[in-house]
Amino acid sequence: MEKIATGGFSLNIDGVDVEVFSGEGDLENTVKELSLKEQDLQRLLKELDVDSVQSAESMAELYRQKLQDKDNAEKLYRSELDGKSEDALKSELKELGDLDKVRSLDEISDDLVEKQTELNGLSKEADEAEEKLEKWKETYKSVDDVILELADLSKSIKDISGEIEELPELPEGFESADEFIEKVDALDQDIRELDGKISNQKIEKANLEKDAPDTSSEELEKMLEEAEDDFERIHQEAETLANVRERTIELLKSMDANTYSGLEESFLKWLQQMVGNRFDAIQMNGDLPATFQTDDGRPLTYEILSHGTKDIVALSWRFALTDHFLQDQAGFIVLDDPMVDMDPDRREKASEAIEEFAGKQQVLVMTCHPEHGEMLKKNKELIKV
Repeated sequence: MEKIATGGFSLNIDGVDVEVFSGEGDLENTVKELSLKEQDLQRLLKELDVDSVQSAESMAELYRQKLQDKDNAEKLYRSELDGKSEDALKSELKELGDLDKVRSLDEISDDLVEKQTELNGLSKEADEAEEKLEKWKETYKSVDDVILELADLSKSIKDISGEIEELPELPEGFESADEFIEKVDALDQDIRELDGKISNQKIEKANLEKDAPDTSSEELEKMLEEAEDDFERIHQEAETLANVRERTIELLKSMDANTYSGLEESFLKWLQQMVGNRFDAIQMNGDLPATFQTDDGRPLTYEILSHGTKDIVALSWRFALTDHFLQDQAGFIVLDDPMVDMDPDRREKASEAIEEFAGKQQVLVMTCHPEHGEMLKKNKELIKV
């Protein structure tokens, strides 16, 4: 207890402050009342089994919390009852039978969580499916339209399957379609590379054409056509000569070694008649003439002769062969444009030789040059068809 100068005192008991001031009233009674209050406080603290007011306040707060917990538990209990009585719950519990066979709440809770998760997944799938259905409705309009499109797809699949069955088998050397496709891709790559080379060659050709002569492309094309025609004609004549040679060889094999007797002499006679004695002799290589000796002693091979001279050689050789093998027998010979590459002078001599030969054997001359036919009309024995 602490006295105060203003005529009072201050009392602190276990954290409780009491201030008493002088004034109107009975101080002695007040002190007594205070003492009684202090005694009541100590009694209450003892009943509460606490040693201070602060502990009592803590217990009071704990008590209030417990009351709140009790109220919450009662609310939860009433909620679980869901309007049912305890007797009704006991009856339901009895109907459940042996509770030892019932799963624990933890297991049930885990299953609930699992099923809820599964339900959420199914709900999500359902939402996605619903979204797809809406899109399909916008695309296909109705179920009938979907069925019709499915029918069309089924027909297309059937047609494609039929086409696949009719496809040819893989070429030899390929074990699978992938291997074949890989080979085709490689060939396609080669083609692209060749196309690139062709493009480069075209560029190079264009650059070269800058320095080309003034001859126009049309003139060059015409020259090329004429050269190709000459080549084709000469090629055909070569084939004819080759066939004659082959047939001659076959005939010679069936005859004795003296079969060539007189052939070289006859060939040189016809040749000199048409070239004006330009060649003095010929050198044979087996059954064919190899070199031609000119009047100045120079040997010429067949390859370096002019086109006109080659035609005369071919014509002379045919006359010589016909003379040699037919001799006094009747026969005929077919000549296809024999004078086309000859100059006018040799053409004149060749026509005279043809007329002379026609006096012994029948000669069929085919030509697309009217002037050649006119040259042969001088012989009355010739008939124009």
